Amino acid sequence: MDPVTAVGLASAIISFVPLGIKILQHVQEMKDSIDGSVAHNEVREAVVQEMLTVTAKLKRNRERGQVAPEYEKLYDLASRCEVLSQKVLALLEKVKPKTSTTSAKYYSAYKVWRKESEIKDLEKSLSSCREQLVLGLLDLMNQDAAAYSAKILAAIKDDSNKLEELQNHIEHLNAAVTDGETQHKLKQLLYLHEQTLQKIYQHRILDLLKFDGLHEREDRVHNPHSQTFEWIFADIPNMSTSSHHSTEDEDDAYSDEPAYQDRDSKFKFDDLQRHRMMTESRKAFGDWLSSSNGIFHITGKLGSGKSTLMRFLYMHPCTEAKLTEWAGEKKLVLAQFFFWKPGTDLQKSISGLYRSILYDILAACPGLIQQVFPIIWDRVRQTPWQIRGGFRLSAVEIKDGFDKLTNQALNGRLFESHRFCFFIDGLDEHEETFSVQDNIHLVQLLNSWANNSNGNLKLCVSSRDYNVFLNGFSDKQRLRLPDLTLFDMQKYVRDSLSHIPSRKLRTHFANEIPSRANGIFLWAVLVTADIRRQIENEVPEERLFKIVNSLPSSLQTLFHYILNSLADYDRKRTYQLMRLLMLRSAGDGGPISLNHFSLLDQYNEDNEFSTRGHFLAERFITEFSKTSDMLHPSDPALEIKRLRGCSGGLVECDETRYTIDFSHRSIPDMLRTREIKEDMDHALAGFDVIEAFSHLTFALAKIADSLGILNKGQLDAGVELCAAVASVRLKNLLDSPPYHFLEAMESLVDFSIHEPRGNREILICCKESTYVMVGFSDTHKPSEVPNRGDKTCFLYSTLYLAAENSRFDYVRWKIENFPSVVDTTFKRNILVSLIIGPPFRSRPSFEDIDYFFNNGILNEQCYNNISVLQDLDDVRCITQDHTAWQRYLAGSFLLWCGFDACVGCFSPEGFDTDQFSHIVLRFLENGAPVDFLVEIDNKDKELDQIVFHFENIQEVEFTQDLVLRSKLKHKEIWFELDGQKELTLRTWLEAMDLKNKSILIDLINRKEAEESR
Repeated sequence: MDPVTAVGLASAIISFVPLGIKILQHVQEMKDSIDGSVAHNEVREAVVQEMLTVTAKLKRNRERGQVAPEYEKLYDLASRCEVLSQKVLALLEKVKPKTSTTSAKYYSAYKVWRKESEIKDLEKSLSSCREQLVLGLLDLMNQDAAAYSAKILAAIKDDSNKLEELQNHIEHLNAAVTDGETQHKLKQLLYLHEQTLQKIYQHRILDLLKFDGLHEREDRVHNPHSQTFEWIFADIPNMSTSSHHSTEDEDDAYSDEPAYQDRDSKFKFDDLQRHRMMTESRKAFGDWLSSSNGIFHITGKLGSGKSTLMRFLYMHPCTEAKLTEWAGEKKLVLAQFFFWKPGTDLQKSISGLYRSILYDILAACPGLIQQVFPIIWDRVRQTPWQIRGGFRLSAVEIKDGFDKLTNQALNGRLFESHRFCFFIDGLDEHEETFSVQDNIHLVQLLNSWANNSNGNLKLCVSSRDYNVFLNGFSDKQRLRLPDLTLFDMQKYVRDSLSHIPSRKLRTHFANEIPSRANGIFLWAVLVTADIRRQIENEVPEERLFKIVNSLPSSLQTLFHYILNSLADYDRKRTYQLMRLLMLRSAGDGGPISLNHFSLLDQYNEDNEFSTRGHFLAERFITEFSKTSDMLHPSDPALEIKRLRGCSGGLVECDETRYTIDFSHRSIPDMLRTREIKEDMDHALAGFDVIEAFSHLTFALAKIADSLGILNKGQLDAGVELCAAVASVRLKNLLDSPPYHFLEAMESLVDFSIHEPRGNREILICCKESTYVMVGFSDTHKPSEVPNRGDKTCFLYSTLYLAAENSRFDYVRWKIENFPSVVDTTFKRNILVSLIIGPPFRSRPSFEDIDYFFNNGILNEQCYNNISVLQDLDDVRCITQDHTAWQRYLAGSFLLWCGFDACVGCFSPEGFDTDQFSHIVLRFLENGAPVDFLVEIDNKDKELDQIVFHFENIQEVEFTQDLVLRSKLKHKEIWFELDGQKELTLRTWLEAMDLKNKSILIDLINRKEAEESR
């Protein structure tokens, strides 16, 4: 039994007690009054019916699952009430008159008199129930608030209607309780309930802030090697243990060599100087943590370990301890963001920075959410729980919320109780796709946060040593990383090469590699990996001594050296993996896993192996296993070792998720240099990365199907990967009739398209966590917009992906050869929505548009109940059945007005007048009605309503906050028309610059003339 059911029991019990008393009063009235009026009988029957309803409610709630200890009193009380209800109703049945005669009424009164003792016992039992209810409420109220909230959230997770059920129960309890003691207990329960609702609203707003890959970059940063960077908090060890020699035995290995004696004196001098710099840096950073304000800047070259240090600092308990000292009695709040240039727009932009920092802060302090987002809070609170699809926060709202947190002038009260510290890595990787905000703006922004907080917010940031950052932040609070990591590198090299038998060789590497690295930790890591590989290849010791001195000191040159040192086939496979990873970074394809690498040899032997009939031979299937429905190689450790060996450490595998990635984020940049790009192109002559991704992924889907972990007909990770393959192939025009590969893959997935029941959010799967929203399936019920993931209609179809990618050659071929793809109204409506919109995503040619009109796919008389709008949280859309023509006009009008996102248009081109005019022409030529009228509510105030008039009415109400974010375009056209606040189809077309305007107006004239006859 969950908390909702328990409160439902209490609600039923509190209804039952007065009903029982009322029935007993009616029984007494039979004795005291025998007039038998019709009114008395009707009232008695109504009370009996109400009692039966409450009894059924008691039984229904009592039968829901096992009973937890805290609900036992309520459960037992409900059982007693159910028995009592049967006794009360049985008593009433026994004593009520059988007929309407006077004698029957007198006899009924006599039976009541005989049952006086039983009636009193029942009255006592009912009073006892009321007292027991107080104890039951007390048990509910005494629960831990956090535990109670967690139970409520768990109860509504899979059934969002339960929240509304709980609210109804609580409201009923509040209205029904009248005696003082019970009201007192109920108030405490209501407070507990309100706390739960607060948590639910907080979760919803946090979900709005979250985005895919929120902390992906931070998670990808390696944990530092044992004891690396510990010097920034702890006393620096004695120089005899931290310098270039590690033990007395190793000192002895070189003690008799004059050259090394000379070097010893130089190393000791350098070590003393480095020791002083480390001590000064440690003090500067420690002082900043515990007392100072402003920005602390960590700078270094590419590959010097800045991100690793930033993650180390953010995670280290000493950081929080010292910052807590700085915060004093105020609550300390930490947040982090790592800019990542190869990532998504939000992973490398200021918008993503706002979102991520806000999410961290509000997740740690959910009590601030209502204060930071008061308007959003009210909107979430007033929005039915079921309405979640499309609910989003705008960039303006997020920035406003962030400003409230970081600006003393806007929110002084917050800083009275809180202090904030942000760790922001990789400022040099900041990049704006849709903005002109450069790094100068970023520096000014970060400084403004610190300066406007009255000392209550400070930041630790890192970047490469670019002038914009060196000039923008104070030199007094700066740590130059390359000067400080020699001892860390020595420790790393010694530990990584501890398996070398020769002490002399170990000491040589521990000295030479860090010395040659010049502060570039990545250089030391790559060289050490190369030494380990050479040792595995049994290179003679004499040759190993010379390797380090022969290696290039430039990181880029070293990268090229490592690639050249690989065997030809290993270098080819490494380049292939890098191309696959770059495809993923470009936004195409999908995640590359150890499974892809395991099949790479097979692909190189036969680049169409996945479509061969013999592919699923036993020897392929046995190379893979499944764990918790996850496919992986049968021997992952061996495959990871093979990967490390063939790539020279440039590509690595996450040993938890078995995903493959570059070992450092700088590697993609190096691949773009002319020399390496030429070498890659030469090594991969004839290699098509999309074909490789396609066949490797399709092969894995077949293996997953054979092992029983491909959920055919359902949406899972395997189907998402197949969708990614189809999308990238369609986008890049790889296939032609009869589309063997696309058809084979769709046949494997076997995803049937059925019209959903009720209102559902319709999403087309494009690739991993990426979907095209078509609309909502039942526009008659806007108040029943579903909870995403709970009542969403996910669809996978190559036909729909082709339409979304404007591959109408495939769409036409598919319809002609497989008519069943449009054999239902729902299938046709989805396709029509993707062809002409909304959503406005594809660009059909005039020839394609004519084709779909000529074969009847586009028909003005076909009803299409899919919603015009893509976002029903920002707007309410109340519609009757509209045709494809009416839906297209309404969506196009909103797009023309500038409400792009509402109708699913994210193209910078926006409204396409040529395409619009041609589609309108074809509709009108096919007899479409012209009774289109648009009106706005008031031309003298902010727009908050647009009404479309057709044969039926479609009304779209824009909420005030949406108006603030979407400015109505072409406003002057609306109001120049003799002050009208209406536009007909004619006046709308006349206001636009259309090539075929005269033809369209002539068609409208003819249609109006026909209708007037």
